[in-house]
Amino acid sequence: MATETISRFERGATLPSLVTVQRLAEALGVRIADLLGESSVATDDQVDVMLSWMRPLDTEGRSFVMDLVKRSCDFLKANKR
Repeated sequence: MATETISRFERGATLPSLVTVQRLAEALGVRIADLLGESSVATDDQVDVMLSWMRPLDTEGRSFVMDLVKRSCDFLKANKR
């Protein structure tokens, strides 16, 4: 498996197929459930996922997303949701 492919999995830019997950589990000597059992909710991980979504966007697209996220956060703070 290519280093870039693994990097994309780690960044959340793409997800491995079930066959790939099975091969990874076998290579690591663990069950598939051990690999899929928990997903991280750490802030840094969430930011990395969002960055992977924004990377392919041009400057205008990134500005649009940033403005949308800011407005959404401001709205939710004001309405305490």
